[in-house]
Amino acid sequence: MATKSFTMGSATIGPQSWRSSTLKDIELSRSAIRRSDQTCVKGRMHDPLPNLRPTRVELSNEEARKHFRETRCVVNQLRENLMETNEEIKSLSRTRDELVNGLESVRKALQLNEENQKVRARRPHREQVQHFKKQHETRHCRN
Repeated sequence: MATKSFTMGSATIGPQSWRSSTLKDIELSRSAIRRSDQTCVKGRMHDPLPNLRPTRVELSNEEARKHFRETRCVVNQLRENLMETNEEIKSLSRTRDELVNGLESVRKALQLNEENQKVRARRPHREQVQHFKKQHETRHCRN
């Protein structure tokens, strides 16, 4: 079993040989990592495949940006078309309302005219002829 000894100011764990071998293993691991990193860097210089993933990511991102840009353009065009359509609908609604009001006015005038014709038809013959003569005379006097 490993012994544990403590001193004031710094902690010492285990025997000195264990500590030395552990530090030696850590240093060997660090140097292996450095050599591996250097080999990767050299490999990237000579071989395009290690750069394939970043290149694909960059191209994919560019495609996505292009797609989103085009989508925004389509959305803006649709928004403009919607606003134009709404304005056209408003204009057509106003025109329809004006036509409905004009049609109602014509209907009232026709109804009034029909009622006046019925009233004139019920007049005695004597009033109908005099009324006709008065209109005829006033037309000739004006000309």
